Amino acid sequence: MTILKHKEPCKFCPFNRHSVKGYLGASTPSEFLMTTQREYPMPCHIGIDYELPDWESQLPDAAHCAGSLIFLKNSCTLPVDKSLREMMEQVDTDNNIFTWGKEFLDHHNRLK
Repeated sequence: MTILKHKEPCKFCPFNRHSVKGYLGASTPSEFLMTTQREYPMPCHIGIDYELPDWESQLPDAAHCAGSLIFLKNSCTLPVDKSLREMMEQVDTDNNIFTWGKEFLDHHNRLK
């Protein structure tokens, strides 16, 4: 079983309804959301130093983004990937985390 390193989203989690709008690194809101929906690895962004030229070397040890897992759970999405599904089963739904992709996109596309 894949053990989740943390089960609560960090205070800066982009999946939080109260997050800073547009705080997604170099990704567009659509790209960021697509990463989660296509079940690509989603590290907690505060656990990766993206300023390093070899930042990708940190991915194997990085904690998975709890907010992305809660987002999947809130939207009743059952991942195909077994390890992702096991991690998602370790988190609870949370009203502070977006439920639908449209909510996420609307939030992060409105920079006012």
